Amino acid sequence: MKQDEIIDTLKALLDYINIHRVLSEEELRLKITEEVSKIDEERRKEIEYNLGGNMEDLIFESITTHEKLSITSPDLHVKINYLGEVFYCPPSHTYMEAEIKEAFLRLAMGRVDFEQFKSVVSNFLASAGYEIEVRNNEDEILAAKDGFEPLRVHLLPTINLAANKLESLEGDGNVLVVPTEKTPWAFVNFIHNMDDYQISKDTMIWVVNIGKGTVDPLIGNPTDEDIALRFDNPMRARKAVKIWRASAPGDNSFLGLN
Repeated sequence: MKQDEIIDTLKALLDYINIHRVLSEEELRLKITEEVSKIDEERRKEIEYNLGGNMEDLIFESITTHEKLSITSPDLHVKINYLGEVFYCPPSHTYMEAEIKEAFLRLAMGRVDFEQFKSVVSNFLASAGYEIEVRNNEDEILAAKDGFEPLRVHLLPTINLAANKLESLEGDGNVLVVPTEKTPWAFVNFIHNMDDYQISKDTMIWVVNIGKGTVDPLIGNPTDEDIALRFDNPMRARKAVKIWRASAPGDNSFLGLN
């Protein structure tokens, strides 16, 4: 039985995949769900009955395996693990490093509630006695307090952007703030390569658990005791960094910032 809706859905997915080339499993499944939701519910049930399975799962398998529903099906059967996340790539003779990094960034940004992220950081600084001003398209916070150097707080959606941000920093009092990741691998990768980064003595990196509303240090020490006392569990965070630096690449015997 011809399933025109399947063909149309696969074509729409192909257009999206052709733009990005590499997708995380999470992004791919979300995009499939988005396209399948456009099909009338009764028609979708009919198609699933005819095909003998859940439509979203069947399309996912069609894209990521050799079991194709149609010749129009996209082909992302190459599975790669990058920083603890699963990505699907088209068959290629070259490692698609740039596309994988871009896919990771889309994944990270899609997971971050940036308003909540900003709120946790703002409340943390305010509780330590700082007056705050949100600047530069709301991804930078200027924090000032009598008796202390002002802090320029830069909000990043993932630790993967920290290395590039460090290269562009100017002046003193810079703080990079990133959210926790689904897995610790991105942090492990950053710590393993930390000697390659230009980190000034007063630059700090903090990690925010958005769900818990907490902040912990990753790099650097605040001169303001009011900030240090408000970290959630700095001993655990610093122990994690110590273990990550000592562990060999690929060793998973470390602590995560959960």
